[in-house]
Amino acid sequence: MTESTRTARRTGTAPGAAAVPIRVARDADFLALVPSLVGMPVERSLVLVVFRGTRSGEAMRVDLPAGRSRRELRGLADACVALAARCRGADGVAIVVFTDAGFEAERGLPWHDLAREVAARMDRAGFDVVSQLCVAADGWGRYDARGDRGPWPLAEIADSPVAASLPPLEPPIEGGARLPEPDPGLEEGIAGLVAGLMAGLERAATTPRSSPGRGPSADAEELYETVEAMLGDGGMPGGEGMPGGGMRDSARALALLVAAANVPLWRDVLMLWIAFELAVEHHDLGDLFAGQARIRPSVPRCRRGIDGLLRAAANAAEPLRAGPLCMAAWLSWALGRSSTAGALLAEAARLDPEHRLTALLDTFIGAGRVPDWAFAQEEDDVRLDRAS
Repeated sequence: MTESTRTARRTGTAPGAAAVPIRVARDADFLALVPSLVGMPVERSLVLVVFRGTRSGEAMRVDLPAGRSRRELRGLADACVALAARCRGADGVAIVVFTDAGFEAERGLPWHDLAREVAARMDRAGFDVVSQLCVAADGWGRYDARGDRGPWPLAEIADSPVAASLPPLEPPIEGGARLPEPDPGLEEGIAGLVAGLMAGLERAATTPRSSPGRGPSADAEELYETVEAMLGDGGMPGGEGMPGGGMRDSARALALLVAAANVPLWRDVLMLWIAFELAVEHHDLGDLFAGQARIRPSVPRCRRGIDGLLRAAANAAEPLRAGPLCMAAWLSWALGRSSTAGALLAEAARLDPEHRLTALLDTFIGAGRVPDWAFAQEEDDVRLDRAS
């Protein structure tokens, strides 16, 4: 990518939000923008930013390989080509490596062999390789520079006017795949409620609905109300930031999540409701579950849903934890966090080796499947005008 001026456009997340132009004059500015394109802070990853003509579209993050054998590098490069090929109309890519390795320890640009392999495969596949950049522990640089490749100070990225113009990013999911510490006294309260709530939800499972206000039973209606409270800014009823709540209310809210996660039909509908809200009514639930849809899940709803489900699992009896762990795994996968999803599934399988949803999710998440919405074009995507 040349050092000429480019213009990016980030639109708001609300419908009809106006586009905000962002000037990208240097590669350091572009690197400041990349985490916002991905939607999260980026570490130990390779990011592909896909271009359609002079405008950028998707940014896709993949973990750096565990080793550096030629086979591993080729495998990741082939996966990158396959991802870019799924983006309709894409004709160019920028390659950015984020690593905690440094120029000094590596005696040059870290992961140079990987960047060269990915660029070569992209070129052979017909993609224009716009840029090859690296953000390392001790500076940033250019793989494709004919002269000086760096390092240049990381402060150039942090101090970029682009960085100052962007809203702060939410940190990665708290605790990753680890369960939070259980709350003293909650486990007993949850255990005393779950059996009755499961029975009520099972009776209602003959005619579940995918929107609140339509539940065929009081338990189902309470479930939707609890989930919507969890997905609001205050978090789980009875939890921190929810005035008027108490341990009893929190135990019942968590017990409802545990019960729903162990009634398959409600579990699946609720998982999709958390991710898509009313959009569930207009799509085949099986397609949404398999990631075969181009509507996007709500990132804030998924994140808060994951937090609530992990808290529910942490305070549930071990035999009942696999259900909420699987729901959290699917929501993580929907956000592009396949590594977190895999760790949650491994824990669910340890707790219940016969759990059906665990095995089903493992077949496509473990195989590296990426949901179609990762490749959808939306009005609120970030656009970056590429220098001609």
